[in-house]
Amino acid sequence: MDSPFRLNDLYYINKQIIPALQRVFGLVGADLNQWFIEMPRPVREAFAKLPFFAPNAQRTRIDYYYLSKHCILCGELVQAAHICNQCLQKGASVATVVIGRTSKLEKEMQHLAAICQHCGGGDWVVESGVKCTSLACSVFYERQKVQKELQSLSSIAADERFCLKCMVEWF
Repeated sequence: MDSPFRLNDLYYINKQIIPALQRVFGLVGADLNQWFIEMPRPVREAFAKLPFFAPNAQRTRIDYYYLSKHCILCGELVQAAHICNQCLQKGASVATVVIGRTSKLEKEMQHLAAICQHCGGGDWVVESGVKCTSLACSVFYERQKVQKELQSLSSIAADERFCLKCMVEWF
């Protein structure tokens, strides 16, 4: 689960799952392609796609050549940073957004940890967090995703010096 790579879920849904289900549900007149197109989707955070670890210096993986970096606020392409120059000029509001998102993710992580704490197979240990690694549990994957987003956003906040002590001088 430490891999920075994600499964291309839309490809597998459109090319594998929907055609198989369409053969079954087509008998009753359901159009799964149209249903899937109309279905609302959550907006994926751009910063979650950015790797938390050091860049691929050896250029051994294809992601080095094709991974695009986007501003975590407006989504514009950026060369090296996590925040574009236009957003970076907004200073205090950018810091507020980044810290607000971090706070939201921390609350979500606490909520997921509370769910795992009540699970019989959660093996809850306060000092080291949740030790559950059940691949059959949807909360496990959600917890991994939120943890990765939180690490990535915390790294960005540290790189941009968006800490409470640093922001005192802005106001």
